[in-house]
Amino acid sequence: MKKITIYYLFILCPLLSIASEKMSHDSIKSSHPDMVASIQIETEKMENKIKHEINRKGNAYNINYDYYKYQRQAIFEKCVIYSSLGGQVAEILENQCELDEVTEFYKFIKTYMASADNN
Repeated sequence: MKKITIYYLFILCPLLSIASEKMSHDSIKSSHPDMVASIQIETEKMENKIKHEINRKGNAYNINYDYYKYQRQAIFEKCVIYSSLGGQVAEILENQCELDEVTEFYKFIKTYMASADNN
């Protein structure tokens, strides 16, 4: 039972997340390198947003680049598990995991700052 639960959490859930995204006709025809590149571009955009927020307001909220680097390393370590699956799907899953986690980190920073402003 545990094996099935772990399989579901680490394999099927991310696949369902990817599959739930609306895709245009052109994106369905994309090659593996194009998909990976697209995900990496989105991850980089999100990382730039995080860095911008830290630059702009980080000192006021005690958030610095060391904290960002620590969180980014934790995200990498969490998502690298997909590489053990091997193949193209594993690479896509690993990159998608990083994008999802970086997006959640950005949301966390924004929520934290908003909450601190309200107190």
